[in-house]
Amino acid sequence: MSSDEAERWIVKLIRDAHFDARIDSKHGHVIMGTQAVSQYHQLIEKTQQMRYRTEMLTVNVEKIAHKKPIDRSIWN
Repeated sequence: MSSDEAERWIVKLIRDAHFDARIDSKHGHVIMGTQAVSQYHQLIEKTQQMRYRTEMLTVNVEKIAHKKPIDRSIWN
């Protein structure tokens, strides 16, 4: 693959994926842009993660609490 074909392939990839990026042909680099996530969205994301972890912890605790005790009388 020639460098021109490779560059076209990368440009197509960037466009199709809707990345915020540009190609520096002089240096042969792809420069990716970043978008700062607002504090509001960060808080929502962290809260959702905590809710999920709490739910999983609750499910696991309930599984342990509802297990029947082991009948050890058969070993005596």
